[in-house]
Amino acid sequence: MLLTNLNRIIKYGFKNFWRNGWLNIATISVIILALFMMSILVMINQLTDKILADIQEKMDISVYFKSEVVEFDIQRIKSELENLSQVKFVEYVSKEKAWEEFQLEHKENPTISESIAEIETNPLYATLNIKARQPEDYPGVVNFLEQDNYRVLISKINYKENKEQINRLSDISRTVRQGGIFLTLIFCLIAIIITFNAIRLTMHSHHREIEIMRLVGANNWYIRWPFIIEGMLFGIVGGIICFLLFYSGIILASPKISNVVSEINLVDFFKSNALKIITLQILTGIFLGTISSLIAIRKYLKI
Repeated sequence: MLLTNLNRIIKYGFKNFWRNGWLNIATISVIILALFMMSILVMINQLTDKILADIQEKMDISVYFKSEVVEFDIQRIKSELENLSQVKFVEYVSKEKAWEEFQLEHKENPTISESIAEIETNPLYATLNIKARQPEDYPGVVNFLEQDNYRVLISKINYKENKEQINRLSDISRTVRQGGIFLTLIFCLIAIIITFNAIRLTMHSHHREIEIMRLVGANNWYIRWPFIIEGMLFGIVGGIICFLLFYSGIILASPKISNVVSEINLVDFFKSNALKIITLQILTGIFLGTISSLIAIRKYLKI
């Protein structure tokens, strides 16, 4: 008996779903838009987090010492820095080594090579490159170096420039997230309203059948479930179509984005997270369709 009722409920749900053709297409289209915006937001969040993590991983502090500072004092500061719990490692680059690396790096540039040949003295500074254990440890390291007994030996610390770049990227990421969340919520609300209207019209067209079911003793949930299944079908179909469209968009956009940011391969990122993405899209679609169905049932199906 239970299986028979379940089979009838599912059958009625599918029948309701296919009944209003153009309205169903409009409903699914809006659900796809909502899911598409949500997917873009999730993708942007993931990529932004990855970019920030990569930048923070590459981030370090370069401390440039004044030309008159002797190597003994630099090595002493290096040893003291290595004893700090916040410091992962410290690399010493002498003036001579920095000059050799600079010449090697620009040997293919004739303009710079000619300028190097005309310079009689080494214009570069001895440097300590400091890598902290965590990004939040850098301010403590900078405060340590800004003590009076160290500051008089130091020409420049480049931490502020790196920090500003990360802060700018974080601000952009936060703005994009906030805008994406707002647009996603708007589309979700529109999707709920349109799905609600589609199911309400289905209820209206089945009004006489519902009355007959009541008269023959059908319980409330037997009457409700076909409309809930109809809403779930809107979400499932919308989620599957959105996944296919989103994948097509990723394939088209990936080469252009890779030209701007070579470290990012959207296709590989999508493939490695495809199961998570389609699951999120379908579950969100089911949620939107089910919420719309429940609202419509509560408002128009007085049972």
